[in-house]
Amino acid sequence: AFEKLFNRLPNHVITTKHKKKIQDVSAEQCARRCIFEQDFRCAGFDYEPGYTNCWLTDLTVAQSEGVKFHPGADFYERDF
Repeated sequence: AFEKLFNRLPNHVITTKHKKKIQDVSAEQCARRCIFEQDFRCAGFDYEPGYTNCWLTDLTVAQSEGVKFHPGADFYERDF
């Protein structure tokens, strides 16, 4: 499972501009898209289970301005 390659932070999103939005996917599909992303080095993603929206980012929490509380969305940071 690709999701296992990420550390999930429930009810938080990363405070950065996202590189790509993917709609109508599961968290597992989103994780897979992040791993196989060709255009940039995907470091994680925000995921909204209620809307099945996924936002890929090339920044880790340390590289960004951190994460913020956001009920209903989870941030997944890639475990490099």
